[in-house]
Amino acid sequence: MGGAAGHMAHPFDCREVRNGRDLINFYVKAVNAIPLYEEESKGSSVSVKLDGVNTSFRLQKADNPAGFIFVIDRGGKTPGTYTKYDFEGVTPDNVVQRFKGNEEHGMVQVVNHMSKILNHNLMELKPYVEALGLFERMGPEGVFFDAEYYANADNPEGPDAERGYKPVKNNVNYSQNYIAIHRLSEFYTETKESKTGKISTRRLTRGFYWETVAEVNDLLKQKDQLLAQQQDTAEIDQLIAAKNNELKAKKQEHQEVLDNLAKAVQKHATELDMPFNVYTKIGVRFKQGLTREMVLKRIEEALNKKVPYNYKKVSDEMSVGPTRINEQTGEVEARTLKELLLSISENPAHVAYYPDTPGFTKDGESVKGKIRTKDDYIKDPKQSAFALQVYEDVMVTGHKTGIGPFDIGNSPRDAEAINSATILWHAVRHIGNALKHSIVTDVDLGVEGGDEKHEGIVIQSTEICDGIAFKFTGEFIVDNRSGGYGVTPRGEDIPSDSAEALHEAKFKYGELLESFMVEAEAVHEDLGGDTRKWTILIPGGFKPPTGGHYSMIKQYEKKSDVAKVYVVTGPKPRDGVTLEQSKQIFAIYGGFSDKVEFISANDPTPMRTCFKLMENDQFVSEHSGTVFSLGAGNKGGDPDRIDSFRDYHKERPDLTNAEIDSYRAADALTVDGKPASASRMRAAFKNGDWELFKKLLPHDNFYDDVVQVLNKQGGTGELKENFFLRDHLFSLVDEVLNENKKPSEASLEKAHKNLAKTAKKKFPGNKERQNAYIYGTKRKMGWKPKRELEEQEGEESWTGQEAELGSVQTGELKQIVSNLINKFVELGVTPELKLAPGTEKSNVDIEDTKKSLFNVIMSYVENILSDIIKEEQEINEMSAAAAGAVAGHMGKKDHE
Repeated sequence: MGGAAGHMAHPFDCREVRNGRDLINFYVKAVNAIPLYEEESKGSSVSVKLDGVNTSFRLQKADNPAGFIFVIDRGGKTPGTYTKYDFEGVTPDNVVQRFKGNEEHGMVQVVNHMSKILNHNLMELKPYVEALGLFERMGPEGVFFDAEYYANADNPEGPDAERGYKPVKNNVNYSQNYIAIHRLSEFYTETKESKTGKISTRRLTRGFYWETVAEVNDLLKQKDQLLAQQQDTAEIDQLIAAKNNELKAKKQEHQEVLDNLAKAVQKHATELDMPFNVYTKIGVRFKQGLTREMVLKRIEEALNKKVPYNYKKVSDEMSVGPTRINEQTGEVEARTLKELLLSISENPAHVAYYPDTPGFTKDGESVKGKIRTKDDYIKDPKQSAFALQVYEDVMVTGHKTGIGPFDIGNSPRDAEAINSATILWHAVRHIGNALKHSIVTDVDLGVEGGDEKHEGIVIQSTEICDGIAFKFTGEFIVDNRSGGYGVTPRGEDIPSDSAEALHEAKFKYGELLESFMVEAEAVHEDLGGDTRKWTILIPGGFKPPTGGHYSMIKQYEKKSDVAKVYVVTGPKPRDGVTLEQSKQIFAIYGGFSDKVEFISANDPTPMRTCFKLMENDQFVSEHSGTVFSLGAGNKGGDPDRIDSFRDYHKERPDLTNAEIDSYRAADALTVDGKPASASRMRAAFKNGDWELFKKLLPHDNFYDDVVQVLNKQGGTGELKENFFLRDHLFSLVDEVLNENKKPSEASLEKAHKNLAKTAKKKFPGNKERQNAYIYGTKRKMGWKPKRELEEQEGEESWTGQEAELGSVQTGELKQIVSNLINKFVELGVTPELKLAPGTEKSNVDIEDTKKSLFNVIMSYVENILSDIIKEEQEINEMSAAAAGAVAGHMGKKDHE
């Protein structure tokens, strides 16, 4: 039944869903928004969507003590023969006339019941009407209450037979009668002038908070423009969030009033002995015992189901579509819903397919998502790609009729839009089912079939969909066509493994829509029919993850003989990009199956973690029956790294029980002829080279989210005291590498004055402590006394023992050790370096001190430093060639 209520958004309507991958990520956000069973649901952003009959009511002025009465208003746009009663207000006196003299019309009972309950004691309801500010906004162009009514039939042989209630319902059956008062909305009049000068008016509806919403929408349009230009939206996102928070506060204030109004109306029903429960918003939680991880697992299962449907038939022997040929078995098989979603690079809901074209515009703007069908498909060929009839014809009944997107779309681009919309609809339907099967409502409405049979779940949160309310309906999108006021029978999905589903038999694919083709499984010809299963370890910094990283991981994930892929991420920040930011960006990319697992290295390098994992008996036993191998790209010396990992363990069989061999390197991704490295991406971000930055992403639609993550960079933390421990020494090496930049003389002079003031306050009367504080702090800023600089530049004899390091005899190592020594001198970490009170460091014989310190620290760190440098070199080269170099402390190479 129709009424004054409007359309509620679906997930694919939300701006952040720009492609199929975004929809998968969107459901993760939705899961996080729904409270767990043990959490408080009152005041949450999630509620159940009921399936009653829309019964909007409003205030009408009246000559009574309250000054008003409640009337029903079905939202007629102009005062016609029947709709004129909407403008007058539908009451028990005129309801039969409003519905064409049909006394048996279900709305007659609705109006009689609602009018009796609402107007029972108006003075009792008046305070709530006043609190909402409705007295100045009553009448046919005022505020109305968006409400629903539901009634079951009285048993003709029961005790209430004489009452004679008739069933007034839609599709969902409830065990109780109810009235639900949802929200406030408003009628307004629109005036238009035709080309001939004729003036016409019509009554339309808008939200109660339309002014604030209009401001938000203006901001959202600006955001759309920025997204189209691939610009940063962080600033405008903050403005949108602020407006949404303002809107949320207003709604919460009014919701409390509506809740109290509903309690008073419930009291009326009870006093009148009318068996109706009165509700406003009914909260939703996950079922008892369900964790969010378990719910996400259900969604993953839905995504992994195979989805066959007709696509495009080229001939009796050839077709292109959502099926593929298994290169190993030669059999035709359907693709999974996840595969189909990941193939969608463009959400039709956000695309104007016919810009500035008559029939495809509204209010002077091009309508997004509107396409053209073939002339013989439907009377009006200008349709939304998301038209439910199109979805049903393709996905629900297409296996019987043979209809696919290319049988409906007027052009290949129209057909692509229909195909993408159909897949998005299918995902919303089946992932929505997974969510609905996981929830329980705060109020047991006795839904026939359980809470999953509710019409849907409504979420409205400032954190999702720009604060716009959206719904998950699941199976209801096809169920609601079968009963109540539906117009077509419910469809049934074809079983994905049935013979009928794969009626295309075996045929080769054409070139149509390459993005929908699935990459054939690679065959390990070099292994000669190798049937082993593999566990791949991919170490790297991934700060940030690039399209090269993503491509490499996905290649291993797609291999049928790879059982597990571990992505081992290093702990160290890189130019301010942290491990946490790396995790966030990987989450934005998404699209990985359970086969891929991300772990954080607790060791100085992720490479070291890979070696340690091979020595961990428990880890190895968890993957028994598989062969371990490093994963890397096929550029430069990376394949050698894979072999070196194998050879190292073969030469030391006592280290591990694991079987370790070499798996083929992945194809490395290059951008503009160079590896898609993390350091290039960091540099592009720092320099504002957004064209290159986008190229280094897996897809440029990730640009907005990734930039926002990188804009929140944090510091690297302070140096720990016990830096003779390996991980602390590692951090120290990183720190001294960044000390090449010397502060300017002006900044040092200014700092000296400020430090002198601070020193006097900290150590009043103690000149020695003041000087130690000033010069010690200046050293941390990079300052060195002139004498020390001259001696350092003039003599290097103290580094003579560096030959003991063999392969690490480089100028950079000299600088590292030199800087380390200077820092050790400052901190006095050994007894030999204790200075006498009052002695300034600049007056100490730096030459002798350095020699002494060199001898001390080399006894501790020679082997450690050598290992670190070696491991850093290995991981830098490996990650760079695999598309994502990690800048090591040996200095940046060209590819970094």
